[in-house]
Amino acid sequence: MIIPVIHVKNARFHLRFMCSNANSLFQSNTKITRCFRNGDIKAALHVFDEMPVKNTVTWNCMISGFVKNGMVFDARKVFDEMPNRNVVSWTALLDGYAKCGRLDESRALFDAMTDKNVVCWNAMLSGYVTNGRMDEARSLFDEILVKNSVTWATVIEGWFRQGRVDEARNLFDDCPFDDVLVNNTMLVGYAEMGDLESLWTLFGTMRERDVASWTTVIRCFTKSGKMVMAGKLFDDMPAKDVIVWTVMIKGYVQNNQIEDARKLFDEMPNRDIVVWNSIMSGYVKNKNLEQALEFFNKMPKRNIVSWNTILQGYVQEHDMLNARIFFNKIPRKDQTTWNIMICGFQSGEAFHLYSQMLLTRIKPNQVTFTGLISVCGSLAVHGWGKAMHSCAIKYAYINDATVVSSLISMYSKCGFMDDATIIFETTIKKDTVLWNAMIAAHSYHGSALNALKLFSSMTESGYQPDHLTFLGLLTGCAHSGMVKESWECFKSMEENWKIHPTSEHYACMIDVLGRSGMLTEAYELVKQLPVELPSYTWETLLSCCRVHENFELGELVGRKLVGTRDLNAGIGVLRSKIYAARGMWDDAANVRTLLAHRGVRKDVACSWIELKGRVFRFVYNDRSHSELEELHKMLENLSAAMEIYG
Repeated sequence: MIIPVIHVKNARFHLRFMCSNANSLFQSNTKITRCFRNGDIKAALHVFDEMPVKNTVTWNCMISGFVKNGMVFDARKVFDEMPNRNVVSWTALLDGYAKCGRLDESRALFDAMTDKNVVCWNAMLSGYVTNGRMDEARSLFDEILVKNSVTWATVIEGWFRQGRVDEARNLFDDCPFDDVLVNNTMLVGYAEMGDLESLWTLFGTMRERDVASWTTVIRCFTKSGKMVMAGKLFDDMPAKDVIVWTVMIKGYVQNNQIEDARKLFDEMPNRDIVVWNSIMSGYVKNKNLEQALEFFNKMPKRNIVSWNTILQGYVQEHDMLNARIFFNKIPRKDQTTWNIMICGFQSGEAFHLYSQMLLTRIKPNQVTFTGLISVCGSLAVHGWGKAMHSCAIKYAYINDATVVSSLISMYSKCGFMDDATIIFETTIKKDTVLWNAMIAAHSYHGSALNALKLFSSMTESGYQPDHLTFLGLLTGCAHSGMVKESWECFKSMEENWKIHPTSEHYACMIDVLGRSGMLTEAYELVKQLPVELPSYTWETLLSCCRVHENFELGELVGRKLVGTRDLNAGIGVLRSKIYAARGMWDDAANVRTLLAHRGVRKDVACSWIELKGRVFRFVYNDRSHSELEELHKMLENLSAAMEIYG
């Protein structure tokens, strides 16, 4: 039989047309997916509208794209207009509803499906788990006839999220197959609960381990500070990816083993931007900005995290001049960039930066307001503080614990304790941070008894105190000279609350003993300390020795400090005055000479007031003020009035 040539040509043409059409559809569908992935919704819609022929995959790409961009309403509209739906279409939409927390609509869609596969069941199951509705998740799990490893892993993960370890373990024991995904889910759960023993036991019994298994165990050991064990596991690992290298380097950084982190970084075969940022962060954390800058300059590629890390380094060193220069070089600033600068400036410059931030259309967050309100408290500028309070309300951060606690601190430092109390009492959801702020506010105002009463209310309400709680209490007791109460608080830290005192707590105790004239007891406590005291504690003790005229102990403390690098202007001047009080003029002169030789200078005394939104600063011996004569006349009038009224 001879086939006509014309038929063969038509068949070839039809085949070429079909292949071309299929290729065009594939390219268009891929382009839609890419546009959605980049967040370019407009471009995705344009490609979709311009397509002469659409298949089911095209419509599914649109539904999935809208869902991934949080546009579930648009996804539903596409779903309703779709000529032919398949199981992928239904699953994508119900997954979208679940991720938005609209579980009732998700479940209605699920129940309307006539053809369900295990992927659909898992999507609905995941929705319940993600939204914390574990009882419904478990009920649905029991209905599933054909379960895969994802099904089991999803519910196990849900139990761990709610801290219900026994339920997770029981379900794991019931799992009919030994699967690496299910095992890894248990490993992650144990790691998040900090159960190293169970994690290690399970890891040892696993027949199959993948990179994720090893990485989970190594990460858990690094977080627990067990870097030797983490390093041994890392060395034994059969295959490593960039993630596990980064986990190890971050672990060394977090445990202050920067040299080990550097060594591993140098050995790493392929470095990504995350690991570069991690090693830089480590040097900044260890106050080695110079080394961090060396890495920054060597980086093959930088992102905003890289820039912010170095900026944080400058701010950490209080080098705001170079921080400002570096800040101006950052090509594209984000919210974190502005917050680092705002929190770094403890002056009116913070408010100027805030105004600039708003002009760039970057919205402030709780960190922004906490920083700004703290500046208002430090400068005692009540007017600006009220303005920031209003802004926090405007941007809906008034219920944030850190913002509310900073407001309490600000109002108390500005002398408005009534406002601080109102904020505290009207806050419905209190936490330890909030209680600490109010306790510190009472202590700041010398109301130690009120602080102690508040502490009793805090513990009776079921809140757990932390080291900052006791720091506030001890500070208040020190300012009020309440020695007995100070000792009771100090001893209760370890005895009742298992909180180990830090150098700051010991400093408060030395302060309260010194202020009360119990200098010998204070010095004995210093000699027994398991921690190194900051220099300001020695300055406090030295000052108490001068006030209570215990010159022998003052000289002993002073001599101890002269040979250290902690010698500052305050300590030097105090020691000089102690010598002068005893008529030891040559020794007093020698101390001042030593201060000059070391380049130590005393900060010039200053004060400031806020008036009509402006801060006016007054510096000792400053004669440059435009209204100097009027100021001196006012001071003379005030002095005369004070003498008259006693």
